[in-house]
Amino acid sequence: MNQEYGFTLKQNFSNRKKYNILTLSKGKIHLYYNNNYRPQEIRPNTLVSFHFQKNALLPYATDNFEIIATPITATTHDLYWIHHLAELCYYFLPLEYPNHEVFKLVFNSYTLLGYRHKIPQFERLKKITALTFLVLIDHIPLNKLDKPSCRLSFLITGELFINVIKEDTLKTLCNALDALDENQMTHYQAVIIECLKEHPRFDAFNTVRFMYD
Repeated sequence: MNQEYGFTLKQNFSNRKKYNILTLSKGKIHLYYNNNYRPQEIRPNTLVSFHFQKNALLPYATDNFEIIATPITATTHDLYWIHHLAELCYYFLPLEYPNHEVFKLVFNSYTLLGYRHKIPQFERLKKITALTFLVLIDHIPLNKLDKPSCRLSFLITGELFINVIKEDTLKTLCNALDALDENQMTHYQAVIIECLKEHPRFDAFNTVRFMYD
């Protein structure tokens, strides 16, 4: 069986063994944990690995979870950021529609969190990741972006940051963030909020007020 990787987006309240997970190969799916022991530590925003189990009644099931990483946060606001990305995936992504670029964005955001102390403009980076997500799912037209934001989006998703980010990539990212001015950031935030408000379940979003106050 092939090993699968995923991020837990949400746990079903009525069925505690049902998880909404963003996977690399299948996209967003409902995954059932088919084991009498339920690992209490499998919470939203956890990076896990598992193997799909053949099950005639359930499309996606597993009897094992291995925790690879949980968000290492320096501040509460950092955790809200990771929650925000999970919330965007949960509400915007269709079921069973793989988007490798989105998966890469979320994966890289986890890695970038570990480099927070080396990125002075980390708060700007958080909003750029949300902007990038909405671009990757075609919810923001390119004519609303400028060259700096496009370049940053490419830097964040151009390669997969597996535990380590190259020094030259990190330096280029920091320089690009430093080059932005407050007017640009205000524009990006307005574009993000305008796009989010178009979602029919916008009132159910829990993280917007923490990210864009």
